[in-house]
Amino acid sequence: MKNIIYLIFSIFLLAACSSKEEAKIDTSKARAMGEKAAQEMIDSRSDTVLLQTLLLDARATQYKILQRNDTVIADTYVQAIEDYLRAHHDSLARAIL
Repeated sequence: MKNIIYLIFSIFLLAACSSKEEAKIDTSKARAMGEKAAQEMIDSRSDTVLLQTLLLDARATQYKILQRNDTVIADTYVQAIEDYLRAHHDSLARAIL
């Protein structure tokens, strides 16, 4: 009986640790996605229609993340876009943020 209790307790501990690790992976993935989206915006800055499309895509991605109730991940995604734009193309950042 003790072995079963230890096994169940171990499973709960393992599940708790893995969910924390998933959150770290999701946050880093959201940051990478945001940086990639920002770089695409910088690359297309001379094409106004494409830039507007990319901005709408970024908001759509943010909305999809929010639909999963992942506000931290959505905020990380948007913050990554803003940070990347400010660091790599400040004039574009000032124009669209």
